Amino acid sequence: MSERGADFLIDWAERNINPDDHPVRGDRALAEIKAQKCLAEAEAAGLTRHDLEAEVGPLAEFINVRMSSPPDPEGRWAEESPETVH
Repeated sequence: MSERGADFLIDWAERNINPDDHPVRGDRALAEIKAQKCLAEAEAAGLTRHDLEAEVGPLAEFINVRMSSPPDPEGRWAEESPETVH
């Protein structure tokens, strides 16, 4: 993933995914909706789906994992699980 793509995803996830609102992994429909919103914002910023998915795999799965993985007490997200990193 490009550094710009990685920075975009981190920022987007911090602004748009609140694990307290979505504590159960498996809400594929909501993850798909959020993935489309993320992609639309990324494209408006000049990034492609490939820029975002190059390292995290399918965008909806990345978002689905994020919805069920709260950040640590300092607000940092844990590393992706091996099943979602490509």
